[in-house]
Amino acid sequence: MEDRCPTTASPVTMQNWVHKRSAAQVLVRAIRTSTTSMATLDVHWSPDIDAVFRCLGAYSPLIVIETVRQSVIATAHHLLGVELGTAFMMREIDVEFLGFASIRDVSEEGVSLTVEVECAARIRNTQHWTIRIRVDDSDVARATGISMLAVQPLYARLRGGRAHKLIESVKVEANRSLSSRGRDGCLGRLGGVPVLHVDQDHPVFFDHPLDHVPGLLVIEAALQVPLIGEFAVRFPIARVVAAFSTFIELDVPCYVTWNDDDYGWHATFTQGTETKSVVRVDLGGAPMAGQG
Repeated sequence: MEDRCPTTASPVTMQNWVHKRSAAQVLVRAIRTSTTSMATLDVHWSPDIDAVFRCLGAYSPLIVIETVRQSVIATAHHLLGVELGTAFMMREIDVEFLGFASIRDVSEEGVSLTVEVECAARIRNTQHWTIRIRVDDSDVARATGISMLAVQPLYARLRGGRAHKLIESVKVEANRSLSSRGRDGCLGRLGGVPVLHVDQDHPVFFDHPLDHVPGLLVIEAALQVPLIGEFAVRFPIARVVAAFSTFIELDVPCYVTWNDDDYGWHATFTQGTETKSVVRVDLGGAPMAGQG
């Protein structure tokens, strides 16, 4: 395999590579080594990162998922030569939280991690990838997934007349119990029925304008289900598996249903008669205090 030079991109370049307008939201700091199919990235979790990624002095599992997202698209731009302006749509993501509990507490210096990204051969507009996240020699998480890449003309066709339009989200009543527990509420109610609550002023989910609901918000909503679903979570999250069939629109109510069992829960996100996403959360390991 062909070796490439280690890359420490400028802050602006890295912001572009991970599709973030705010430098404070960039987790990937450098791409140290890469071959034609694999890259090694330096990642840092700041102790003062936005509250959506930490709660009550501990990092949320969502920060692992955002690390995966940023690592995948930074690698695609750097390693695969995907042009800036290409849209990345996460079709599937499967994350195992192996040693996450050991680094979950937020410290003054934050956490520095190594992320290894391996990309399979790209088939048309589809990219399969595998990720390993480590601190020193210990595995924090592993992930696999499938992304769909769409250059601007293809994205415009996929979105019809909605591409890059400023679309206002449906106004729903936010769930106040989530705010009281230190969480940015991604679940609300419309006519008494649970729905996605979309705050287009949110500094992370809408760091830049979007014409659809971001997948990260959907996954966070699934993680918040126990907080309004009135079932206890006594074990840490061991795995999150999310699948997206198509875009979740901003101006159409997205209804949320869920079922829990002895091993976790799954949440289903529906618009009209179409299931747009299903997120499964599995629990495992030693008992934990509290919920979520």
